[in-house]
Formats: sequence, structure tokens, C-alpha cells
Amino acid sequence: VATIYSLAFSPDSMFLAASSNTETIHIFRLVNPKEK
Repeated sequence: VATIYSLAFSPDSMFLAASSNTETIHIFRLVNPKEK
């Protein structure tokens, strides 16, 4: 189980970055369900 240390949105709110105690950074592309 990881502990999330920080979350940050990109300036255009299209991406979310998360860092954790596992020394990894995950970047998620955020999609508006109406745009699919």
C-alpha cells in the first residue's frame, strides 16, 4: 500500500500527477466523459 505525498494538476487541468512513498510519480490524463 502506497502513501500519496502530493497531487498536482497541470495548468490546463488535462493531467494529474501523484507522487508516493514508493519513489514513483504517476501521471494520469484526465478525460471529460462527454468528450469520449
